[in-house]
Amino acid sequence: AEAIEALYEKLVRARYAMERLVTSWEAKNAKDFHDVREEFWRLRLELALKRIYLPETVCEDPSNCIDLMWKPAVAAGVWAKIENEANRQKADAAFEEAPAAISEGASIPTAIRNLESEVRKVLGDTG
Repeated sequence: AEAIEALYEKLVRARYAMERLVTSWEAKNAKDFHDVREEFWRLRLELALKRIYLPETVCEDPSNCIDLMWKPAVAAGVWAKIENEANRQKADAAFEEAPAAISEGASIPTAIRNLESEVRKVLGDTG
């Protein structure tokens, strides 16, 4: 339960950090991108450290979430560092994938709910 709780906390923090970045995205937002990168680094580290204590099925959703949220953000950040109009457009296009991953009903909120359910099972909540 403690391993799931720690992973859950990092996933929720990463989701909200990503939401902040998505709502204010501009290719020049280097500080915002850095903050999100730090949250993702913490999430990835937590998953790596706690994986040994968790069933593989519990690890799948957070791992997929990292890919869904992080890959477009990295691509956007890489293109944004190279200052010209074509690369700014590539950054914006890469980043357009990110909002779909964090919207309600998408994979990130679903993964968060799945972790909630899993920790409740471990704690004996049958309702």
